[in-house]
Amino acid sequence: MKTIIRLIFLTMMMSAFTAVASGQSIEGDWYGKADVQGTMLRLNLHVKSAGEGYTCNWDSPDQNAMGMPATTISFKYPDFSFTYDEAGIKYTGKINQEYKEIKGTLFQAGQELEILFGRTPIPAASESKAGADGK
Repeated sequence: MKTIIRLIFLTMMMSAFTAVASGQSIEGDWYGKADVQGTMLRLNLHVKSAGEGYTCNWDSPDQNAMGMPATTISFKYPDFSFTYDEAGIKYTGKINQEYKEIKGTLFQAGQELEILFGRTPIPAASESKAGADGK
């Protein structure tokens, strides 16, 4: 029995070490986009640890809105959420096992927008078109 308990404990410790060693963390920059009535808007999240929790600032670069502090933020694997009370925004999502994507829904003013956040920056629409044209 002691051997089984030790094996379980060792497995749990190795899993925790692997997660830390591979850089699996909600912390960092996340990039997504939302289709708001036919207009694609980029949204960026900047998540940092703070004591026993996290802080989150977010940007809407296409609206020149930068560094807005989330009112609340919650993360307990795999569930991630934040609110921004000033604009009536709530986002709830789930991070994938590799900590590379957060798939969820943004709620605001009766609208529900599906947003997939990833780790790769998303260029502005004008930058994308210029790149596609070779200019």
